[in-house]
Amino acid sequence: MVTYNRKNLLLQCLEALRKQTRPLEGMVIVDNASTDGTPKALLDSGYIRELPPTGISESWEYEHKIRNFHDGSTLKVHYVRMPQNTGGAGGFHEGMKRAYEKGYDWIWVMDDDVKPDDACLEKMLSYQGKASVIVPVRLSLVGELEECAALEYDLSRFFIRDPRRFSVKQAYICWRNLPEILEVKDFSFEGPFFHRNVIKKVGFPRPDFFILADDTEYALRITLISKSRIILLKEAKMYRMLPPRLDFEYWRLYYCLRNMAYIHRLYGKTVFVRLKPWFWYLGSIVKRILKLRPDWTRYKVTICALFDAYFLKEPLPLRYLPGSIEQKRAVSQ
Repeated sequence: MVTYNRKNLLLQCLEALRKQTRPLEGMVIVDNASTDGTPKALLDSGYIRELPPTGISESWEYEHKIRNFHDGSTLKVHYVRMPQNTGGAGGFHEGMKRAYEKGYDWIWVMDDDVKPDDACLEKMLSYQGKASVIVPVRLSLVGELEECAALEYDLSRFFIRDPRRFSVKQAYICWRNLPEILEVKDFSFEGPFFHRNVIKKVGFPRPDFFILADDTEYALRITLISKSRIILLKEAKMYRMLPPRLDFEYWRLYYCLRNMAYIHRLYGKTVFVRLKPWFWYLGSIVKRILKLRPDWTRYKVTICALFDAYFLKEPLPLRYLPGSIEQKRAVSQ
């Protein structure tokens, strides 16, 4: 689990995990240098017995044992404090790497703003012989379908802007209409369940994506490299505690554009598809100018995203970090 400045939601999610009818054996909490008192909240709630040292320059891990609520069995908590915010992608890379190295057979990945139904893990494990990647269906707190996994991911055609075609939410509207098992082509890092054999074949999420589309790139690796199926399981429910983000920030725009452009460059089936972001992104700039709606900061961010995705060597750079001097300078121009 990756967390950043959402200690109240984090504690709700941890409580839901301890209530699982199939108890967890271990838990890795990656704290992305939260500044809202997350370590103190974990200390007060009994998840750790020691606060991380201040001013750390490397990641710091603390192991503590607590009890599952369902049967009182032992649950190992591995709390990892990062020296800086590495984004969701960096956090998932760190967490999955540590869980894999500790020898766990199945690794369950999630953000801090979701909470699973009590039987979620039990339902997913009941299908462990049918797939190596199992995804719970995401619902709102009132039970409305929020699952946006793609039923088709098309990187073979030029004249479509979004390769994510026909999401689960678009196709079914209500979760009660879902089939028991549905094969999907991508997922969000809000509850996917991986067998270690898949991770052995494809590696870990890319930390240089920082945020946005890191889960999509990982899903493409799974389907293209390991040839594994990704199944969505209707009876395994995960609840989102926050509504989808609608706010606009330039640093988020940069990572969205850059990471999607890089995905096209890396996985596009033809040269035209691999170069498609140039036409779509630059076309959107021309369209805005013609409509007399100039946004020069947006144009700068778009050009930087294209340049970084196509011309810079890996790992990809981390531009416009939240609160960084570079971000503030970009917004002020």
